Amino acid sequence: MAGVAVVDVAARQVHTFSPTWGLDHGPLPTALARWAMRKGHTPFLVIGRGPIAGAPVVGGQVASITGISPLAPVLTEAKVEGRLARGLRRLGLDAVVIYGHSADPVAVQLSAGSPAQQAAKQPGQQQDNSHKARALDAVLLDGEFLDASEYVDSEVFGTDSLLREGPDDVVITTGSRGMAGHPAASIVTNCGFPTSQGGLGAVCGQLGLKAIVLREGGVELAATALESDITTRYRESIDTNPLAQSERDYPGFGLWPSQGALGYASSDGFSGQPVAGLVDFDAKAFMPFAVDDGEDACPGCPQSCLKSFHIDGSKPVDGGRVHQLGIAALASQSNVTDPKELVEFNSLCHDWGVEHLAAEEALRSHNTSRPAEASTGPLADRLASALEEKPLGSGLDERVKAMVIPPFDPRANQGLAVGYALNPTGPRYDVFEHDIDFDPAGVGPERSEVGADLGIPAGGLPMGTLDSRRHDSIVSLWLLWSGMDALGVCEYAGPPTRELSTDDVVALANQYLPDQVTRTDIDRWGLLRLGMLRDANQRLGIASDSDRLPERFFSQPLPAGPLTGSVIDRAEFQDATEYVRKALSWTTDGVDPGSDLAAALSRVDSHLDEELSEVTTEVMATEVMTTRGNK
Repeated sequence: MAGVAVVDVAARQVHTFSPTWGLDHGPLPTALARWAMRKGHTPFLVIGRGPIAGAPVVGGQVASITGISPLAPVLTEAKVEGRLARGLRRLGLDAVVIYGHSADPVAVQLSAGSPAQQAAKQPGQQQDNSHKARALDAVLLDGEFLDASEYVDSEVFGTDSLLREGPDDVVITTGSRGMAGHPAASIVTNCGFPTSQGGLGAVCGQLGLKAIVLREGGVELAATALESDITTRYRESIDTNPLAQSERDYPGFGLWPSQGALGYASSDGFSGQPVAGLVDFDAKAFMPFAVDDGEDACPGCPQSCLKSFHIDGSKPVDGGRVHQLGIAALASQSNVTDPKELVEFNSLCHDWGVEHLAAEEALRSHNTSRPAEASTGPLADRLASALEEKPLGSGLDERVKAMVIPPFDPRANQGLAVGYALNPTGPRYDVFEHDIDFDPAGVGPERSEVGADLGIPAGGLPMGTLDSRRHDSIVSLWLLWSGMDALGVCEYAGPPTRELSTDDVVALANQYLPDQVTRTDIDRWGLLRLGMLRDANQRLGIASDSDRLPERFFSQPLPAGPLTGSVIDRAEFQDATEYVRKALSWTTDGVDPGSDLAAALSRVDSHLDEELSEVTTEVMATEVMTTRGNK
């Protein structure tokens, strides 16, 4: 059983129910997004987690927010770290579906039922920390609708401060631009954990939804013996893994540019030039702005990747969280060298609820069109002007599926480039492990066999290549990481290059799922998840010409650095994309209608239609609904 809340903001109703669900039906949040789309419940958002997500274990704090992007008719799924997964889990929720349109701006508050209600639950429904079914037990839920008209134009930090009642509250909101439908708008959780692509903040505006609040309370989460053992082993092994160590130690993995990254990192608007913003980048220069050590970012995870930096100590600590797509993009792509300006940019994006990549692209385009204004005036004024003048930055021709390309150059990362082009939800930079982590020139001999069980040849694969040696690894890595997305395991702790092993992931899955799980199951769930997304976007009209990269990556070789001359060969790209599509049971536009995958998708949709048949009825025994005015 799973816990789901369906929120109709137009009718001011919250339905709670517990469908019979397992991962053989695919990840529940993705299935619910398909259901909302097929039933015409647009606009919609699905906030959800996998069965491991939210548990107090290394790599367990990752959730997703899914909706149809306003940039293009693409079903977009964004990963969100931090406390969101734990907040859902404590309320017994695997997913929250929100649809409809509220004429008056509204905030939705979900909280555990009163202690008396919880005590009245039927015997056998109490939480049992020793039993695998505990992940699926739902607590009683109260839902409230709050009038948000007085703070509809507030930014993220102000809205969070207004709605927050306790430190463990989870506040999910967008800024004024999201409510106005800006295509660069993000949805931000707890001030510093944003959606990074797809303009999903604008969906909040379409819904009339200013915020969703998950109140602290519900089930207390204590680590099981297995979780404690896996986390302890991981913590003790970090120092033996240079990649994991670089993520844990200051200044953290969000400040990764360096001269050695030239070619791997994009620079100067993908020109590939060795600009100062990349080659002179000094991560240690940011240390005067560090405000915490990251331990509280993702509870229970010793990796502590997401450090926080601020120039203003009055701002929320989480409002300074540095992700890989934030400061690095502005430094390398726009050639900004001032650490103070870079830290301010990161915080402004969190506060305004705008995507870092889209904001950087808009600034770069604005600077090109108005060079006299490029370096004058406060950053906030320049960024506001850029977002107004260049809401789509340099234009859709420089994007993939209408979304900004992450700052990792496809000409060096040619395996990742295939992921950029084919990924159904847009060019995710973490769709699978980057090419650099298997490059013989960049890994020591003690790690040269990493990925051997995932199609990486002995000795590794050099960057800047896309011949047939790479084909199997693209498929294997993608299925593994998609399977981890389905389970709710963060890739930044996971296999093959960090210290959480596939055996650990299988063991955790067996703790939470009723049937025996094997390594093969993870790949199968990964395939089903990707197929669900691919098929959904075919229904939305996304055709094969969306599986593309901008022309420059095929015709403009990298001009400098160790990969000078690297360019994507068109024939090799075509061969690789055809190989991957065939392995995933895809056609050029969607899913092969005669495949086992297509049959599985049909079963998923039928099962969910049956499980949710009562949601559309006017009265439900499980319905809870209250409405109140301003907080």
